[in-house]
Amino acid sequence: MKRAREKFADWSKTKDEFFKEFSVTTTFVKYEKSENEIANPNTAIIHESDKYMGEVFVWESGQMEYGLIKKEDPNNYTLWNYIEKIDNEPNYEAILNDYLSLLCELDDEQR
Repeated sequence: MKRAREKFADWSKTKDEFFKEFSVTTTFVKYEKSENEIANPNTAIIHESDKYMGEVFVWESGQMEYGLIKKEDPNNYTLWNYIEKIDNEPNYEAILNDYLSLLCELDDEQR
């Protein structure tokens, strides 16, 4: 059975065309250490649009954190959220609705 962070990686890959449509780049973070050397490994993704830099982390333990900063004001988060434990069958579309709306500058009809 896939864990939440593996499901997040799969979900992210299905969003490639969506992000391209809104000129958002996606970068999977690569770590120098192997996962066996990390107590609580994560899947981490960095997004970049014209206005925002975003990051999403999903840990093996089921914790999740995501945030957005405006490029013009990089010292303050526009959006930040931490979830102690996500469901085994997470709906990333719903969880990241506000994140995606800001990052891609979606209006109500595009959500």
